[in-house]
Amino acid sequence: MFREALENLSRDEFKESVENWLSSGPMGWFLTAKFSGGELPVAIVIGLAKGWLLEAHTLWMPWAFGRIKLETSAAFLHGMGDKYLIMITAEPDTWRFFEQLERYDVVKTVGIVENYFPSGSMKLFQTRGP
Repeated sequence: MFREALENLSRDEFKESVENWLSSGPMGWFLTAKFSGGELPVAIVIGLAKGWLLEAHTLWMPWAFGRIKLETSAAFLHGMGDKYLIMITAEPDTWRFFEQLERYDVVKTVGIVENYFPSGSMKLFQTRGP
């Protein structure tokens, strides 16, 4: 949802919004992917830890696409899943992505909450946990 809020911003407005977003959470990570020219940031993740539970939100860079997102997410969730139980609330248009992550055995489906988002139901996923 954060992505949609940034779509029509100027460069300065985008920078200010991302800085505000990053400062809203006590934990933050830049996710990178290896390309032929080296590493490139592909996502920003902010999270709020509540004991062993981590609630995380991700902003993908425009150049991040299918396989890069999947592999980067799997690596992040696998690594952080050793430290935290990560809960993921997913809108219907992202369910397929998280179902693919289930095949990597880094998340599992917990259940569906009807009418959670204005766009419809929410599917709850979680990592395997510490």
